Amino acid sequence: MHATLDDPHDLESLAALVGMDVRRFTAAFRTAFGCSPWQYILDARLAEGARLLRESDRTITDIALSTGFATPSHFTTRFTRHFGVPPSRYRKLAAG
Repeated sequence: MHATLDDPHDLESLAALVGMDVRRFTAAFRTAFGCSPWQYILDARLAEGARLLRESDRTITDIALSTGFATPSHFTTRFTRHFGVPPSRYRKLAAG
């Protein structure tokens, strides 16, 4: 999943990859990782977005789209909710 953060991940496809039905897959995933598959993917996308903000000069739009968010505003909303600051402020704080 980490290698394909920009791909849409649906439960049916993920469950099929491991040979389980969706219900069993979701329960097993939650037991193993302590969260739903969707929350895991969202957290991974946000972590990658934060890394790119710190380590690159790519635009926020480019980072949003490359990490699987449909729009830059959705990325900004989720990022702000998760990290407490919008991506532009996060980048400035990370730069020191």
